[in-house]
Amino acid sequence: MIAHVVLFDLKPALTAGERHAFMAAFTRAMAEVPSVRDVRVGRRTSIGAAYETAEDVFSFVAVLEFENVAGLRQYLEHPVHAELGSIFWSSTARSMVGDFTLAGNDLAHTLATWSSAV
Repeated sequence: MIAHVVLFDLKPALTAGERHAFMAAFTRAMAEVPSVRDVRVGRRTSIGAAYETAEDVFSFVAVLEFENVAGLRQYLEHPVHAELGSIFWSSTARSMVGDFTLAGNDLAHTLATWSSAV
């Protein structure tokens, strides 16, 4: 399983219409790209932990899951992703995006691979 993780902050000056357009483009992309297996979105929650004082925190997260790299590539190359990307870049103040291979339930095997990571 591949996770496409997007952390971001929206521009403070976005209008309600611009926020709506962003949400509509995101919703459309999730509905129209068949390789998207699961999607989770969220807003940062503060619980008073020490790590919350870091400067590099983001307000929002989107985690998209794909069966494999081919599914992620299908999403990234799909026309609705191009539309979403355009709106995303004009709506966000900053972001961080990364792709991760998820371990599933075989935690011991995955942790063993960490020791050989370069």
